[in-house]
Amino acid sequence: MEVFLRSPNWIGDCVMAIPAIRALKDLNPEIKIVLVTKISLKAVFENIREIDRMILISGRSDPLNLAKDIRHLKSFKIRTGLLFTNSFISAFLFRLAGVKALTGYIRDMRGFLLKKKIRFPGSGVHQKDFYMELVKIFTEKATISEYSDRLEISKNEKVNIIKKLSEAGINPKNFFIGISPFTAYGEAKQWPAFKFSELINKIKNEIVDSEILLFGAPSDKENIKSITRDSENKTFEITDGFSLREAITTISLCRVFISNDSGLLHVASALNIPAIGIFGPTLPEKTAPTKKNVRIIYKSADCSPCKHRICPIDHRCMASIGTEEVYSTLHEILN
Repeated sequence: MEVFLRSPNWIGDCVMAIPAIRALKDLNPEIKIVLVTKISLKAVFENIREIDRMILISGRSDPLNLAKDIRHLKSFKIRTGLLFTNSFISAFLFRLAGVKALTGYIRDMRGFLLKKKIRFPGSGVHQKDFYMELVKIFTEKATISEYSDRLEISKNEKVNIIKKLSEAGINPKNFFIGISPFTAYGEAKQWPAFKFSELINKIKNEIVDSEILLFGAPSDKENIKSITRDSENKTFEITDGFSLREAITTISLCRVFISNDSGLLHVASALNIPAIGIFGPTLPEKTAPTKKNVRIIYKSADCSPCKHRICPIDHRCMASIGTEEVYSTLHEILN
């Protein structure tokens, strides 16, 4: 039996969904998993052997793109679907594409579109368990073990990235410290730029043979300048010159990765790279990587958790985290 599995829409959520994908395959080996994902997220799932096929969609809700996605999915004539997304439009898309047996959470007034349904568990459940519960409902079986979120990077991918970094002037004999100072969600989840700049200067002045790699989306290039203009030391940007897959491969070469609550923090953890996660307006117990290779620095505030994209007051949850605290955590990891 083939099943359409609609992936989440964020990089970190995609990583957190991988254990559930592996559980689905383990509990029902005869199932052919056809992952339906946005074009921009394909890179996260490459080389995951439990996925039999990937179908790429725009993921947009405007009529033109929605119609194209419906026609594309309908051509596969798959009648069973599992939604890792919560939106009405994702359920509507699958139903119009001919999926009759649809499993998902009752959210966004879409319950009538679902055959197997489960009430949304609320805010107390970690995101990876959120996906695992859907697999249990779909398979009607209990999970029997822990499943890995491991990302698969080929040897050739690493060789090609080392070559690309060398051509950019990065000494591959040095060790890499990756820093992801931005989040797709908004500024509220970001540690202040000047603190990242202070941290970079401290690392370069005190840790010899280190290369600082700054990760960001192409749209972050101007924001990176707000960090590097106050830095006394050279850094290298992993932005518009690198695809998402190349960025993931580059993270696999880092000695340590430092990040806000972002998708790339989950990528680093899934690649078994020691990482530091800087949290403020979001709850680590709900969205942080759960593996021991990630150190979480979190300062709760009376207004957190919040859902603001831009802090309307003084950003106290992130401002209260000092540069020295992050550097000391880095020093502990390296030693």
